[in-house]
Formats: sequence, C-alpha cells, structure tokens
Amino acid sequence: MSTKLLFIDTNILLDFYRTRTDAGRSLLRHLDAISDKIVTTYQVEMEFKKNRQHAILESFKSLKAPEKVSRPGILSDHTSFKALEKDIAEASRRIGILKDTMRRVFRDPVRSDPVFQVCQRVFKKTDAITLTRESPERRKIKRLALRRFLLGYPPRKKNDTSTGDAITNLKESKAMMC
Repeated sequence: MSTKLLFIDTNILLDFYRTRTDAGRSLLRHLDAISDKIVTTYQVEMEFKKNRQHAILESFKSLKAPEKVSRPGILSDHTSFKALEKDIAEASRRIGILKDTMRRVFRDPVRSDPVFQVCQRVFKKTDAITLTRESPERRKIKRLALRRFLLGYPPRKKNDTSTGDAITNLKESKAMMC
C-alpha cells in the first residue's frame, strides 16, 4: 500500500494570507493535521519567509472602512441615515481592530500568526520527505536541479533565473520513491 504525499507550492502557503473566504482557517487546520505527509524543502521555506510580509501587507491594504453615504436633502432627517452612520462608525472601529491584529501577525509571527506557526512545524520536520540545508542529499539534488535548469527542462517559469522549482520538483520525486 502506498502512502499519499502532498507538496504545497510557496504561493499556496502565501495564499493563506490572501484568501477571501472562511475556508482558509479550516484548510490550515487540515494541513497541520497531515503535516507528516507534506513534502517540503528549504527552498519553499526561504521563499515563504521572504514573501510572507508582502502578502500580509497586501491583505492589510485591502482592509478598508466603508465610506460615508451622501444624504439627499429630502431624506436628511430620516432615521435610516442615523442608523447607517452608526453602522459605518462601528464598521470603521472593527476594521481598526482587524488592522491591529494584522500588525501583531506581521510583527510577532511566533505568537500571533497561525499560518507561520503551521508552516514552521512543517518546515522543521526531520523526516525523509523534508529537504533541509543539513540533508545529506541536498548537494546532489541541487546539482541535478541546476542541470535540469540549464537544459531548460520544466518546471520553469518564463524568464525565471532560479533553480527553486527544479529543486522542489526533484525532492518531490525522490519523496515519492520512499
């Protein structure tokens, strides 16, 4: 019986900061539960940590309070407008709370960032499907990735000058053979 393994690209991990649905937290808990089946590399870890803050900032900038609604003169004393102004003020207050939370996620990931916490557990595993800088096969995989890159073999993005995808793909292939 073969064990099913999962590789998660760096951009998928960063999407946990960008997601616009409730599915993100649920999926994150699921990934944490199956972390022993996740293939990962130091390359993914480095890319995640390098781009994490940018992804958080994107989400931070998208948190905007609603704008005030202009009042037609004929309805200026309508009770709905008073209620609407109160609701807008409350929404602005809540956006402020969310932004404070995002600032904590940004500044103190070890205590405040659930995505970072799960990713750290995955990156710091010591098993055959995790390629770390200390892994004995690292140099061989890196050499094969460089060769693959120089030959122009996929995976490769247009105008890409890194071997990251090739390293990850080779580790993923090796993990599948374990």
